[in-house]
Amino acid sequence: MKLLKRIGFLTMTLLLAASFSACRPDGAISSESVPPKESGSPKESVQQEKESAPEAGQEPLALVVTALGDASTEACVQVSEAASKILQEKYNTSVTLLRYGYLEYDKQLQLMLASGEKLDLMSSGFSSCNLANLSSGGQVLSLNELLETTEPELYEAIGEDNWKCMQRDGNIYGVPNGKELASGYGFCCVTELLGQVDYDTGSIREEKDLTGLLRAVKQKFPDLDPVVTSGGMMGGTMAYMDNLGGGYGVLEDCRTDQTQVVNWFATDTYKEICQLHYEWAQEGLIMPDASSNAEPANTLIAAGTAFGYFHNNKPGIENEDKNATGKDMTMIPIIDAYSTTSNVSNCWMIPYQSEKPERALQVLKEMYTNPELANLVAYGLEGKHWKYVDEAEGLIDFPDGVSASTTEYSIAPWAWPNELITHVFGAGEDPELWSKTVEFNKMAYQSIGKGFSFDTAGVLNEIAACNNVSAKYDKPLMAGALDPEEALPKFLAELEAAGVTTVIGEKQRQFDAWLAGNAG
Repeated sequence: MKLLKRIGFLTMTLLLAASFSACRPDGAISSESVPPKESGSPKESVQQEKESAPEAGQEPLALVVTALGDASTEACVQVSEAASKILQEKYNTSVTLLRYGYLEYDKQLQLMLASGEKLDLMSSGFSSCNLANLSSGGQVLSLNELLETTEPELYEAIGEDNWKCMQRDGNIYGVPNGKELASGYGFCCVTELLGQVDYDTGSIREEKDLTGLLRAVKQKFPDLDPVVTSGGMMGGTMAYMDNLGGGYGVLEDCRTDQTQVVNWFATDTYKEICQLHYEWAQEGLIMPDASSNAEPANTLIAAGTAFGYFHNNKPGIENEDKNATGKDMTMIPIIDAYSTTSNVSNCWMIPYQSEKPERALQVLKEMYTNPELANLVAYGLEGKHWKYVDEAEGLIDFPDGVSASTTEYSIAPWAWPNELITHVFGAGEDPELWSKTVEFNKMAYQSIGKGFSFDTAGVLNEIAACNNVSAKYDKPLMAGALDPEEALPKFLAELEAAGVTTVIGEKQRQFDAWLAGNAG
């Protein structure tokens, strides 16, 4: 079925368009504004929605909605009742929210999908409950017709490049979350320790430029580990690599128009990174037994045993790190923001067993565009789960006596449809966070492979064999635990024997076909 024709942009409640609009490398964007802070105020915006609408005359309907994040049964009931009050007035629809923690969400969702029990709207999960797996298994519905006939405004609010990331064989299966849609990477370190070293971080442009800083830290604080891993992982690859759905066939530098799919582990970039980390490890700049470390990096920072670690960079990341470590943190950027299909993986879908998919899409659109409802589902009830820190600026935080570890309704706005029209959470956060996030998305490099999804069905055996090989070499190489001069040739030879060339050849074939289909 053909996709919708462009029909123009929406009024105030859909100015979130800017947050989703993707740009090509020239920086073009379909809209340049986000809702003003006042539009995020439920006290003002909801009054504009009180007018009767045709949808209010629909027959009453109760929907079940699942979302990521821990929450007590009582809290879910309370938030469901408050959300239903909004939705019943406009759509004659009530909702029951079910939330599950990150470790159990996929399992619980798969049980619901397998049993066919009532379920109408759901957020994506992780290993098994992502859009690619669920759409290929027929567990979620195509949204093309629904978007065209019932909610064209929702379609118009999202950039074409981001819709491509939701498609399989021309069918749209999910609606991407409104959040940061790109990744930058860098090195985050303890601000107080950085100040004591008194090092010019402005001279750091590439990962190798960190060497002088790490040596200075080791000399000044010999009992600290200058670099730590998180669960054995280095926490982000300092390169502009698009893995096109898996590391056995990548675009080595997605900022270019180069379309050759290559073995990431055989690239000069990968070898140089491994060599640098090995040299650091030999100097004691990386923690001992880095690849077998089971502790999160932020735990090691909080314990005062580490200086810094690598991870993604985005607006507000330093405040996130402060909340996680209890220390002021400084991000040293290394890789500028770039956007690939994987950056647009968080989404919302309608499962096959939904009783009234068009009604589920109405609720989804309302969560995207109604600040009162968006704040409610993302943060819970005012006074119980959050309080205003600065109402004029739209800043909120936990109420007195409540923390991240004790709240009954965990905070995960990024997992809900559109955090960009919600309040900003955190007493020390930037009130302009969402505007800066929109700018971050706008300025990011757009990979030429953005929107491509690799169908692995024909090479599952080869991928499984390659995964076994990678498990033996990749993490220790990246953590500096193995000498790349000795280990890398063995790694590559074993990947070749496992069938990596077959995997890359199949990905190149599919990628070429995808590029031809998206030409122009």
